[in-house]
Amino acid sequence: MWREGTVADLADSLRNADLTKQRVLEAIEGTVRDAAELLGQGDCGEQLAAALAIPAKGKDLQAAPLLAAIVLSNAALLHHRLRSEPAIAEVTSIEHALEHSDQTLELLRDAWESVLSVRYSPVFALAGEILRAVEAPLLDRPLRKIAKNAVIVADELASLRFEHFGPQYHRLLAAAKFDGAIYTNNVAALLLARLALTADRHHWPDSAALSKLRVLDPACGTGTLLLASMHTIRERFEQASGDAEDPDALQLGLVQDVHHGLDISAHCVHIAASNLALGNQLVAMPHGPRDGDTAAAGSLELLADAATASEAPSSASLGEQFDLVITNPPVARNDPRNRQYDASSRRLVQRREAEIANLVRARDPHAFKAIDQGNPRTFFSPLADKLLKKSEGVLAEVLPTTSLTGASGIQERRFLADRFQIETVVTSHDPQRMNFSENST
Repeated sequence: MWREGTVADLADSLRNADLTKQRVLEAIEGTVRDAAELLGQGDCGEQLAAALAIPAKGKDLQAAPLLAAIVLSNAALLHHRLRSEPAIAEVTSIEHALEHSDQTLELLRDAWESVLSVRYSPVFALAGEILRAVEAPLLDRPLRKIAKNAVIVADELASLRFEHFGPQYHRLLAAAKFDGAIYTNNVAALLLARLALTADRHHWPDSAALSKLRVLDPACGTGTLLLASMHTIRERFEQASGDAEDPDALQLGLVQDVHHGLDISAHCVHIAASNLALGNQLVAMPHGPRDGDTAAAGSLELLADAATASEAPSSASLGEQFDLVITNPPVARNDPRNRQYDASSRRLVQRREAEIANLVRARDPHAFKAIDQGNPRTFFSPLADKLLKKSEGVLAEVLPTTSLTGASGIQERRFLADRFQIETVVTSHDPQRMNFSENST
């Protein structure tokens, strides 16, 4: 539909659209903070930390109410957005749950269990853990506040494109810096995706071909880089006058088939899935002590699978190799990342990482030289090499400046130069914005 008007009318329309987006963001963020404050007053931090699988001490314990409020808000927002989907048409609506004020928690808990039986596990499973972990009286007020806000703003989420959601989560999750998590800023994420997904690299007008692409972030965090990749693919498709009669079908394919994410943090996987709206290819990788005297090392287990040519579930579930690995690996050393475990369990994790490094050494000595066993970040370049298609796979990776300039990074540089054709290196010389991550210093 065309509308006629002046330049001033156009400016007003754009301004009103921006104001709508800003109001939605402010409503979500304000509700999350208010709900977190109510949860904090309820003295249920330890239960929330247990549900979120984070340490029940220090800054993590302080952050538990906020993380829980984010998770519950995301689940409520997606619940309301999905109310017209046929597969969950019989699930209790948020409006119905709110009408029965004495049963709101029970009705939402049952509804989210029902949704889980269909799909959307990354979003609703963690929310369900929170609802089961805390006594109803402590959850009632914050949950009702979150549910009421979801009814008001959920249908406006479609107007919030990539450039809006990421920064909001990064602001709310500023405390995550203490677990080694760093969040790629949106401008850097888009730059990385556009450099990796160039206009001449794929047949962009063919929606069927695009739905067969495979993109992975093995340390996906809140999903910023996966969102940037999705945004860029859609952008390339539209610029090439793509052939899809149903753009929503292409979007669904990009979310459910093309983009895959792994992370050791359950709440990060939850947020990534919420950002992607319908993502099911997001997995919280096993990390930490397992049964007996063993441990798991998160995404690094895929490197062990490749080194031993095994058919372990973590490897088999990823299927064929990837067209693009786009990632900003964790830079924290072992102690901050494993702080939720006791000293004995931390040693088990470190021993497992050393075992993986030794498996790599036996199969690929050159890749082994690139690994610093005290810094899990250095495992990710060899991991990407194993996961990418050999002839045309692309690696787009955020690295610390020291790995490209310091003597300690020379083996990783040699590995990258040997296994890849280096096309572009981007660095910033702006003293005010040296980093590509939101919360690095």
